[in-house]
Amino acid sequence: MSGSSLMCAYMFVCAGVVIVSHDERLIRDTNCQLWVVENQNIAQIDGDFDDYRLELLQSLGEEIAKKPSVAAELSAGAN
Repeated sequence: MSGSSLMCAYMFVCAGVVIVSHDERLIRDTNCQLWVVENQNIAQIDGDFDDYRLELLQSLGEEIAKKPSVAAELSAGAN
């Protein structure tokens, strides 16, 4: 199922949904609570996708470019 098809289906669901995805645009468009599963642990992300991205890049010792990701720009344009 494509990301856009999944988004259409998600908009009509009146229940909880668990989505496992690496698709940044889908994650941004669902405006959901983020959880990270790694090293046999589950952790709730305090904040939005940009907060998670910053935390992840900092843990890798990377600097964040000033320009937002393509998915962030597409998601902002859709709202």
